[in-house]
Amino acid sequence: MFGTFANRSQRTDMPITDYLPGANRDPSGLDEMCGGFKLTATQRFYGFGICFGVGFLLSILSTLLLTTGNLTGFAVLYTFGNVTSVVSTGFLIGFGSQLKKMFDSSRFAAALIFLGSMVATLVVAFTLKSVILTLICCIIQWLALFWYSASYIPFARDMIKKCVGGVVG
Repeated sequence: MFGTFANRSQRTDMPITDYLPGANRDPSGLDEMCGGFKLTATQRFYGFGICFGVGFLLSILSTLLLTTGNLTGFAVLYTFGNVTSVVSTGFLIGFGSQLKKMFDSSRFAAALIFLGSMVATLVVAFTLKSVILTLICCIIQWLALFWYSASYIPFARDMIKKCVGGVVG
């Protein structure tokens, strides 16, 4: 009995999935969409959560730079935080797939406005150094990101339109 245990513990040809329950690979093809990364579903969720959390934290921390008068630092950190948050979904659906879906007809306008407002935020902060215009660009950036994200939730945009229409109309 002890000999069998000793022989088993010295095997080095067993894959890691034999030792870790739940670490089996997902045969859905997401590895190819994730740029060839060999990630488990759990690793993808961790990647998404960590990346999204870091992006959100960077966007929140950017306000500290704004309160100290560092407008360019605020613009860079806020924009980088939003980019990091958007990139986080690449862990879930695959980075190539996300890039393709980003420019679908249903998301094209929101994606274009989001990308344009990120560039505008940085240009205004670095060249014009206008706090008001930089904040307006950041608000547009956030609204475009919100509208873009809502496109992934079934009927979310319709619900938002009804809510805004009810408040405005």
